[in-house]
Amino acid sequence: MSNFAKHLDGNIVKIIIYSLKNRDELRSVLSALQEDAKYEISILNIKMIPLDLLVKLEHLDIEKIIVNEKRLSFYLNSFGFRVIYKSQKKFTRKKHKNIKYIAIGGSTGSLEKIIDIIKKLPKSDASFFIIVHNKEGEKASLAQILNKYTQHYKIVQAQSDMEIL
Repeated sequence: MSNFAKHLDGNIVKIIIYSLKNRDELRSVLSALQEDAKYEISILNIKMIPLDLLVKLEHLDIEKIIVNEKRLSFYLNSFGFRVIYKSQKKFTRKKHKNIKYIAIGGSTGSLEKIIDIIKKLPKSDASFFIIVHNKEGEKASLAQILNKYTQHYKIVQAQSDMEIL
């Protein structure tokens, strides 16, 4: 399981780092940071960062760093980074009681990420639609695979005119 998430938003690579507990986690973050990109980095629930990461950050084009630990905010500011501090409250998930449907989409090869999402889904009354592109001629077995990874939901293969509960 990864200790960070990364995606491209326009021309900015957004990275959320939420664990740096050992050298392997540090190596995975360092390998994801390339010097030819512009970054927005969020560092969550981490009070200090290792020197290796600090040195790497100094060589990157960073638009801003968002943190939720005051100590880390002061530390990074002292090195001249543009840091935005957001308290823990700003990162607290809001409960959305009226959501009835949620769609998750992916292309061929996205199964691992979809499994990560399925494992973490809290129990709710919402219906989830998972749409993935299959390789031509490949039998659709996504429902059978994903049912192994969820405690709260029964995953079924959609059929034409199927009623949504």
